[in-house]
Amino acid sequence: MRRSGTPTTPFFFDAASTRLRPVLLKKALAAKKHVYCEKPVATSLAQALDLYRAAKKAGVRHGVVQDKLWLPGLLKIKALRDAGFFGKILSVRGEFGYWVFEGDEQPAQRPSWNYRKKDGGGIILDMLCHWRYVLDNLFGEVKSVSCLGARHIATRWDETAGNTAQPPTMPRTRLSGSLAESSRISTVPGAYACAAMIW
Repeated sequence: MRRSGTPTTPFFFDAASTRLRPVLLKKALAAKKHVYCEKPVATSLAQALDLYRAAKKAGVRHGVVQDKLWLPGLLKIKALRDAGFFGKILSVRGEFGYWVFEGDEQPAQRPSWNYRKKDGGGIILDMLCHWRYVLDNLFGEVKSVSCLGARHIATRWDETAGNTAQPPTMPRTRLSGSLAESSRISTVPGAYACAAMIW
């Protein structure tokens, strides 16, 4: 927001929830702001292309977070690749899962919307866009992708459980029957595995 007597900010960084991103970015682009945003940019190709065209029309700089390229483990893989440690790489398989507390015995590390598909969450939408640029930059252009998703944790508490700031401490056995069906419980993805092949 602009305060009286202060200059406007020439750029906009978006880290809102995924489903809010297209609307917020369109407003920033209409105001001729340079944009840098979290990923994914949108939940559909049509929305993403619309945002790209709006950015081009606005004549501003625009970019999306690609922070995983600088993780220590991935930098180590890059160093080993550059040193020829792996030889000729013919294919790559990656497996990834969230390690997030369920919210009953310990508070979850992320807000619950991040795991609900209806709210623009879910690990596949959230993370495959990261792994795509990782594969492209570390191993080569991706030619085809195969993804298998599975839920390993059926039930979680959300941050409103018990109308307290933190979820209550309860034994896992309470996550059943009518309690699991109540609105205070979030059923969300647990961990997924994905694989990609480069030809």
